[in-house]
Amino acid sequence: VRVAEMHRAAAVLASRKLYAGAIALLRGIVRTHPQIVVAQYQLGMLLSRAGRLEEAVTAFRATAAVEPDDPYIPAALAGALMRARRYDEASDRAALAVALAERHDARARASAYEMAARVALALDDGELARAYGEATEREDPGMPVARFVRGRLLHAEGRYEEALVPFEEAAAVLMQEGRAL
Repeated sequence: VRVAEMHRAAAVLASRKLYAGAIALLRGIVRTHPQIVVAQYQLGMLLSRAGRLEEAVTAFRATAAVEPDDPYIPAALAGALMRARRYDEASDRAALAVALAERHDARARASAYEMAARVALALDDGELARAYGEATEREDPGMPVARFVRGRLLHAEGRYEEALVPFEEAAAVLMQEGRAL
């Protein structure tokens, strides 16, 4: 009951963007119950949102140790590593997320492919970013990652007018779906 109350309180604080308090409560849960994967994962997410990237990486690694077959964990770890500009490590984690997601549902595969596309963009690997973007859209047509990647690549080449078209297409899909990228 105490753990459930702490978790609920952490969720309320996080919803109010009071991350320090939410992080403290989740740390308390994780310290005494490291096997509670959802608390470990949420701790990593909040640390990442708060810009405490090294702590987020540590939290996600601890989460992966408890739940090694969950593709969302290495994808989240890849995101934190990418924000910390540790691109090679992010690439490794994104590849693991993709491999693990192959045994899961379309949502998990799309999430892993999207992260892999983002990492490929950060590494200036346009071909790989395109492939992962297309794979994302095959799994989840409401997530226009291929169009976003195409726009980013055109923008990087200085072809701004051409880049506008896929960006606008992606924005239209996202607005229609009520989603964000």
